[in-house]
Amino acid sequence: MTATASSIPPLRKQVALKHQEPFVLDPNLISSYYVLYQLLKSRKVEQLELLALVPPRIQAWPLRVRHEGQVKLQSPVGEIQAEQYSVQAGDLHVELYAEKGQLIGVRSDSGQLAYRSDRLPQGFQVAQVPQKSEESPPTGMREIEVQFESAGLKLAGTLALPQGHQKPVPAVLFIAGSGPVDRNENAPGFKTDIFKQIAWRLAEQGIASLRYDKRGVGKSEGIFKNASMNDLVADARAALGFLKHRPEIDPDLVYVLGHSEGGILGPILATEEPLAGLIILAGPARPLDQVIPWQLEGRLRSLGAKGAALQKKLDEQRQFFKFVKQSHGEWGDYTFKEAKRFMPWLKDEAQWQSLQSFALSWFRQHFKHDPLATIRKVHVPVLIIQGEKDIQVPPQDAKVLAKALKGAGNANVTVRLLPDLNHLMRHQPEDAYSGLSHLDKPVDGRVLQAIGEWLKEQLLVGKAVAFVRLLRQGKFDQAYERFDQQMQSVMPIEKLRSAWETILAQVGEFRVIRSTKLTLEGGFYSVYVTCQFAQAPLNVKVVFGKDEKDEPVMGLWFQPVK
Repeated sequence: MTATASSIPPLRKQVALKHQEPFVLDPNLISSYYVLYQLLKSRKVEQLELLALVPPRIQAWPLRVRHEGQVKLQSPVGEIQAEQYSVQAGDLHVELYAEKGQLIGVRSDSGQLAYRSDRLPQGFQVAQVPQKSEESPPTGMREIEVQFESAGLKLAGTLALPQGHQKPVPAVLFIAGSGPVDRNENAPGFKTDIFKQIAWRLAEQGIASLRYDKRGVGKSEGIFKNASMNDLVADARAALGFLKHRPEIDPDLVYVLGHSEGGILGPILATEEPLAGLIILAGPARPLDQVIPWQLEGRLRSLGAKGAALQKKLDEQRQFFKFVKQSHGEWGDYTFKEAKRFMPWLKDEAQWQSLQSFALSWFRQHFKHDPLATIRKVHVPVLIIQGEKDIQVPPQDAKVLAKALKGAGNANVTVRLLPDLNHLMRHQPEDAYSGLSHLDKPVDGRVLQAIGEWLKEQLLVGKAVAFVRLLRQGKFDQAYERFDQQMQSVMPIEKLRSAWETILAQVGEFRVIRSTKLTLEGGFYSVYVTCQFAQAPLNVKVVFGKDEKDEPVMGLWFQPVK
């Protein structure tokens, strides 16, 4: 989740340069990008690597400028074929767009910085992201290019499947963070590969996964800039339905993993759809209009801003929020003149356009959405992973989410607050505001290990819950398949059916509410599945393991909820 760009107050600081001639890159000056573009052209190379001195950040960073290929830019006056270039220095990621040797557009992660009004009179958006050849998945898994439909749009994704499994397998649905990112959580000039790396590790554990391009990104149809928060929820809901109906997937063992904004959308699905569990990576516990000021203030304070200069920027942001909250419709329903009444600091049409990197309804719906109110309705197992070096989401929010879950009765909540972990799931030993993102390194092994270990345990919990739910539905054959062959020899299906029908006759109809963590008691694994019966809630205790004679055992007990 990223805050809109703000100018930085002047500061005094010295930076030591070791025998290198730097390129002075001021991210607020469009001329800096023009010079970089001309420099790359003059040297007739596809990529330049320099040392950048970035005055507003008071940092010297490695700078890379690279030709990414051809893209199509959409604007109200038509479509333009352009060459795309990426600029990366520390936490600065910018794309340049050129036509016939002339720079016509500059865009950062948070929105447009500038564009030529004669070619793009009302701004632009990228209609087609260049597709690079990807490395092949490791052995032991295969990947299938898939499509599913959401609100009349075809969304594209990758279904990752472990090899050699005859029965349907568990699966994870990935929901990405904010911005126009693809199925791997990558954007032009900004490659994180977070989801791909996790998906490949999951396949090694025998777990499938689905990751997809957001609408208007990669191979998916639509226009990202027009997508509201509700649209993104609908897309995730469609992806979940698609995944559950794949013949390779066990629909009772489907988990959702959401990163950043996905950590807001994932819990919404968990309150609507039957899930085996939920994983939240760097998800906030507060509405977006509280997250963005935290981001901005932290960044400005790290650069020495204080007093009136700091307050001025925060006040400007509050004026923007006030405009959003009173708004109706979308950006096109308001003129620059109307917006300036709420935001007198707006200088010109270009600055007004730069605020419009997300749909107005996206901002409005996020500002109204309370993640805590939603998380209190989540009763499936939850894993929360949060980095202490995160500057996009307050690290303390992980504990706030966990407290809300437990306070609402969820007994299966795990929190991993990891030192030296940043928002992009990378190990970061330096200061949180050093400007380094470490995207040249893989996803932190602690994150992969935490997800893998949690899923290994929760799959047993999920099987117990699915077992009870299938029995409730009278699907004895499917419930029986949850037993391994040894267990089936101990309890024939006729015995299971007879025992369950006797129990059901005594307690009546019910629905599954929640489950506890897996516990080990005297060599047996136990899971308590809380069910709402007609009279009162009861715990169905599912016990499975081997007895003192090494014989497999599985049992059910009904106990009052304490």
